[in-house]
Amino acid sequence: MAGQLRVAGIHSPVEIVRDEFGVPHISANSEYGLFFGLGYVFAQDRLWQLDFFRRLGYGRLAEVLGEKAARYDSLFVVLHLRDVAETVLEELSDEGRQVLQAYADGVNACVEKRGSKLPLEFGLLGYRPAPWKPTDSIVCARVMAWFLSFGWLVDPVYTALVDSLGYARVAEIAPEPGSLGPRSYGGWSGLLYGSAFRLADLQVGLRPRRWVGSNNWAISGSRTNSGKPILANDPHLPFTVPGFWYAVVLDGPNLHVAGAAIPGTPGVTSGRNKAVAWGVTNGMLDDADLFLEKLSRDSTRVLGPHGWEPTRVFLDTVRIKGKGEVRFRTVWTPRGPIVSHLLRDSTHVLSLRWAGFDPSREVDAVLALAKSRSVAEAIRALSIFGVPAQNFVFADTAGNVAYKLVGRIPARNGPGLLPRRAWVAEENWHGWLAYERNPEVRNPPDGFVCSANYVPPGARRLGYLSCYWEPPARVERIRQLLARQNGWSLPLVAQMQLDTISVFAPRFLRAALHYLPLDSLNRQQKDFALLLQQWDGRMGTQSLEAAVYAVFLTELVRATFRDEMGDSLFSRFLELPNVAMRVIVRLLRTGQSRWFDDVRTQQQEDVHETVLRAWRATFRFLAEELGNNPGGWRWGKLHKLTFRHVLAKNRLARKVFNVGSYEAPGGICTLNNRAFMLGKSYDAVVGPSLRAISDLSSERIAAVVVPGESELPRTPHHADQVALWRTGRLHDLVPLRVSPEQLTLTLVPEDR
Repeated sequence: MAGQLRVAGIHSPVEIVRDEFGVPHISANSEYGLFFGLGYVFAQDRLWQLDFFRRLGYGRLAEVLGEKAARYDSLFVVLHLRDVAETVLEELSDEGRQVLQAYADGVNACVEKRGSKLPLEFGLLGYRPAPWKPTDSIVCARVMAWFLSFGWLVDPVYTALVDSLGYARVAEIAPEPGSLGPRSYGGWSGLLYGSAFRLADLQVGLRPRRWVGSNNWAISGSRTNSGKPILANDPHLPFTVPGFWYAVVLDGPNLHVAGAAIPGTPGVTSGRNKAVAWGVTNGMLDDADLFLEKLSRDSTRVLGPHGWEPTRVFLDTVRIKGKGEVRFRTVWTPRGPIVSHLLRDSTHVLSLRWAGFDPSREVDAVLALAKSRSVAEAIRALSIFGVPAQNFVFADTAGNVAYKLVGRIPARNGPGLLPRRAWVAEENWHGWLAYERNPEVRNPPDGFVCSANYVPPGARRLGYLSCYWEPPARVERIRQLLARQNGWSLPLVAQMQLDTISVFAPRFLRAALHYLPLDSLNRQQKDFALLLQQWDGRMGTQSLEAAVYAVFLTELVRATFRDEMGDSLFSRFLELPNVAMRVIVRLLRTGQSRWFDDVRTQQQEDVHETVLRAWRATFRFLAEELGNNPGGWRWGKLHKLTFRHVLAKNRLARKVFNVGSYEAPGGICTLNNRAFMLGKSYDAVVGPSLRAISDLSSERIAAVVVPGESELPRTPHHADQVALWRTGRLHDLVPLRVSPEQLTLTLVPEDR
């Protein structure tokens, strides 16, 4: 849309220039006008996404999606993110509250102007969106923080495994040695463990996939051809329609920022201003724990470390389209909500403690970050950022580069995946680590900083932070490539983001194939074993080796764990695949684990027999799926990528809403990440949802977001960035390239 449009709420014009990919460049002479414009364009391009995130956070999906969404609502209603948001709003600065109000006013002005011309999803489901409020933006941000947290997902699974298999057996496959926690934590009945496990079962489907990751790095000017730093970022999130990121440029009196925002939130999470650039990866912190509680008979008190403590009791409601409503009581302890009614367990009481329940000032932090003039200022600005914990890298025009783990780190006495006892002081959280203690690196001698969801530098000295880290393969590959040369430029960095060599794959294959009895193989199986021992881990779409490796990894994980766990527990164990991958490599180092025995047989198998069984299963699978001729066993035939819409549940809806499919290079643990879910299909489900590179020798930032800026099917900017993204190309956000496709919309006060 171009031209001039009169809208209520603004006091001076707001100019919105769209580039050839529909990216809005918003300029205004006030901060209010700038964020009003941001809310306006979000509602133009992503109104359904805004409302979906909001409904998810409030537990109101079943009102429009029906009974199938009620189980998700029953969880999010209990989380009481509305109350969290109201507390956060009260603690924000006046400027932060004004920014949220301006954004909400912009969204609402756009909805009013659209009238009945709403996105297709609203028509299909038969409703109109309610007015946007400042607290809605905070709820959206908390939903994203929840998706990037893993304690609520992994801890119940390990609790169920201990109940089923015993503490000693499960301790061997803890994500990290010793991370299961003290044996005393596991002294409760099987009913408790079974109940805890159902929490994980309840949440299957709340996010499209459980695997997330990201890359970022900042290169010092001493290693670039311009003499100034370059910063790169590619967050890895599920391949969805619409995507998670929205590219935008904001230009106001005291604010000049370009990059990418997430739905519902004002501000640029990954991007730059004129002096500083920043990029993010998930911190992978353990910021959630289950607690065993002792409630009084009337549920008004709970036993804490220092005696009885009051609870808060709420009557909550889930409304279901066509079915009426379901009411239930929610009890909040000082740690968090009781989840026992979700778990159908009246004997034991579990509460959920999550860092996101505590108020924190992310809006203020991101606003201060956008206005920072140096790396040091940027790091200080983020001291009030709470969740989700993120690995930030920074670079500035003065030549500084830095890394900082940003977010609240729970202070605990040691690790523990099993439920803790709320009435034992030593098992409770004791506040947060001081921000100054969070891992940090500034201007290292090797001339670069980086992160890729692995253990932050110096983190081990701080005690237990997490055990959910990704394997070190991606961060090792980043370091390899950056150390290999100087003279880096933006195009060279863009090429690096496309790297498809898996450091993990050859490491796994060396460990596993060591146990393969070659004299038990047929000629084909033996030839492939020798071939993969020489493979460099490059996972292109034409690679035969990549296909064999990926299937073998899956088959060996299945052969090792499924017989003991059973189908249901095994499926849950794979919900965070990096855990299974790290554990299998650890077991292969010695080859002595009882996990290699198949408990379904009378004899006792060892690692050699289990590896052989998985190797043979690999060839059966490939022959069944891709034919008997190994010449056709190309990775791209197995590894497909589709951008999926949450409503695309039938053939017609998939044709309308989905984008793709495409053969996908890369895989698990490659920089150009195309992760697949172990034990399910080999479809790529997670990868770079945004690529962005900032060159600090100028104001340039180039980026690509997929599938496009707009959620509206069959419109020019719905999926127009996929072609760029697949070939590793970026387009400049700054400077703005004037083109025939450029459109300008000016919002003017209604009374003019």
